[in-house]
Amino acid sequence: MNSKFGDKLIVVFDGCGSVASTKDHEHARRHSRVSKIAPRVNAAASSQILFEREQFLANSENKADFVTMLVQCFANCGVQTFQSTGDADVDIVSVALQHALAGTSVVVYCDDTDVLSMLLHHRSHIMSDVCFWSEMKKTKAGDKRINVSDLQTHMGKELCESILVLHALGGCYTTSSIFGIGKGKILSKLGADSRFRSVIPVLQDQNAIREQVTEAGMQLLSVLYGGKPSDSLDSLR
Repeated sequence: MNSKFGDKLIVVFDGCGSVASTKDHEHARRHSRVSKIAPRVNAAASSQILFEREQFLANSENKADFVTMLVQCFANCGVQTFQSTGDADVDIVSVALQHALAGTSVVVYCDDTDVLSMLLHHRSHIMSDVCFWSEMKKTKAGDKRINVSDLQTHMGKELCESILVLHALGGCYTTSSIFGIGKGKILSKLGADSRFRSVIPVLQDQNAIREQVTEAGMQLLSVLYGGKPSDSLDSLR
């Protein structure tokens, strides 16, 4: 492992269902595709598991036991670990940006575009370089590595500030995509429609009340479907 990732590693684990998570529905969907869920297995680092990986991990107790075993194994090797209470994505970004703020260059090894979107939104110019490393989409040169700072410069400040709303609106791990409307059209609306741009800050304001968020969301959908400010979703439908 160290030959690939170096010596200064931090591994962040999901919460294994210990608390409610925004990804619970996705986990349930994955489990529904497993033909058989393995019983709880007394796993040890030296033992061989006689179940398929998906069947073994579909049992939440097995997954929790396995993560506990991994944490101990990593600790014995001097690798720092972090156990999330729920979804790990926010903690992955938080840990990475804390180290970048302290002056350390960071490589985030992850295939989740939710994490890349959060890095693009939250990384500031006062932080050291952050690189997003993914094996999901390999190039001819090998693994896909993205310098977050360079991508921020290429995308521009406004798009990076809006990326969380755009990513969620176009479909991500925790939200469904909109029928017939891809991320490309959503991005084009950002540059062409001032009403679209004006409501995005409301959706990213942690102090916004439910009614404000609801109205902002309705306005975004209205713009995407060619509606006027006075149009409701019912009338557009």
